[in-house]
Amino acid sequence: MSRYACARAEVARAISRAIAPRKPGRVSEWATRRRRLSSKGSQLAGEWDNSRNPLQIEIMDCFSARSPVHDVVALLPIQFGKSEMEANVLGYSMEENPQPIMVVLPGEVSLNKWIDQKLNPLLEETPALQRILTSTNSRESSNRRGFKDFQGGQLYMEHAGNPVRLKSTAAGLLIVDEFSSFASALRSGDDPDEMLNGRTSAFPDTYKRFKVGTPEIGLTPSDDWVRSQS
Repeated sequence: MSRYACARAEVARAISRAIAPRKPGRVSEWATRRRRLSSKGSQLAGEWDNSRNPLQIEIMDCFSARSPVHDVVALLPIQFGKSEMEANVLGYSMEENPQPIMVVLPGEVSLNKWIDQKLNPLLEETPALQRILTSTNSRESSNRRGFKDFQGGQLYMEHAGNPVRLKSTAAGLLIVDEFSSFASALRSGDDPDEMLNGRTSAFPDTYKRFKVGTPEIGLTPSDDWVRSQS
């Protein structure tokens, strides 16, 4: 084979490697590569380090694209890093497994706090996520607070006080923060678990749901648990 032919073959292989679809990795790997904690929402500002809390890894990796797990319910103590896990799952899904995503909190106040302290710093500190936001409104945190449009998907943020909008939204990934307080905040009389699960009915084979809560009355730290099912 001539030198020219060899060069052409090598160039062809390089192009093939560059354009080949990349298999999505795991959420914990994405966090290590991409995530920087902002001082706005964390006392541990800087690069994400899985070794700080290894118990988070298995929970997060259930939301990797190749994981067979569909549902994760986590009842965890205060300061465990629940919101940071949610942010990692959200960022990973936006970049590596794009789809309609819905984040739900009990009330409007808690929703606005989550946007200001978790979502906006996540977007500001993660250039990879800034690149996939597809509109000026999506890049500016002050605009369209409850909605972000990104390549391959959309992010909806709702609260229990708005059951009409909750019922009208479909998502492949559902993240519910402080689920233990959700029932008391829902005034419509609906079963909160059934209503939320219905948001993913359009994605019967690929849906993932993450419900996170904190122990309340009658629970002690020894009752903390994580349950996942495929």
